[in-house]
Parts: sequence; C-alpha cells; structure tokens
Amino acid sequence: MRKTLILASLFAGSLASAQTGKTWEGDLGTYTFRGCERNGTNVVCSLSYSQSNSDSYTLSKSLAEMTYYRPDGTTGSAESAAIAGKWQSWGASADVGRDIPISVQFRFSYPANAATIRRLILIGQRFDNVPIKGAQPAPKPVSNAAAASTTTGLSGTYAATLTNCKVSGAVTTCTITFKR
Repeated sequence: MRKTLILASLFAGSLASAQTGKTWEGDLGTYTFRGCERNGTNVVCSLSYSQSNSDSYTLSKSLAEMTYYRPDGTTGSAESAAIAGKWQSWGASADVGRDIPISVQFRFSYPANAATIRRLILIGQRFDNVPIKGAQPAPKPVSNAAAASTTTGLSGTYAATLTNCKVSGAVTTCTITFKR
C-alpha cells in the first residue's frame, strides 16, 4: 500500500523581488537599497546614500528608522546603525559631502534558520520577503529510517522517501512517499 503526502508551503504567494537597487528620495539626497546579509547571529541591511543638496550635510539615522517582521509576525527594530562603517548602538550620524555615495547600515538579531526577512520597513520604504545573503542552506532531506521513526498517525512499519524537495525562503516543500 502506498500513501503520498505533499506538504504545502506555510506562506502563500510567491516570493516578491527583493527590490535590491530600489531608490528613493529623502534627507536631501537619494537612498538605494543594497540588500541584507547574515553576519553571525545578526543580519545587516545596507543602503547607499548620496546627498545632492549642499556641500556638507549631517546625516543622522535612528534605530527606529528600521522595523523588521520575524517569521512569526512579531516586530523588532535595529540594535545598532552605521554610517560609513562607524557602528553606534544609539543610531548613527556623520557629515557627508555632495554627490559622494556613503554606506548606511542597520544591524539586528534574526532567527538563524530564516533565509528571508518577512517584511522590512527601512527609512519609510517597505520591502517584502527580502533574501538574506549568506543564510544557512536548507536542511538536507531526512533519511528513510529517520522519517519512519518520526512519522505519527500511521500504524505498522513504513519506509519514507522524500522527493521533489524545493526551497522557497525559509520553507522546504517535499513529496513524502510512505511504503509498507
């Protein structure tokens, strides 16, 4: 007797574009979203900023200018920020010159098993399903013995085979075939 079970994705819809490279105007200049990257237990989201209004301008960023949504739907904000690589736990501030791009970054803790950020609101701009560069690869398929030993609701002895596994963000979807 054969039973096939297809696991559905926990998150409906397709992954949206990371919107890397999206630009917008603010703070007398232009921001460009560069993406997010895993750095140990933290994630760092980066932008470039180019001031176009005056010869010198003091750019300041507070931690509250970044909000993220965890996979369970709860929110958090940045733990530290940096302008031109100078990290501060209260926010960041630096004098910037006209038409000289400068790095703006926000750092925060995020679940180590997550490959995407569900939602990110960064300096007033919303980004959904942002991939995390350097995220841990999806777990390897479970062996037949391990799958059979963790299966519940089946009577008798079964061998389980995982096939057609596909990774979509933090979710892996597989076809599981149980065979007596």
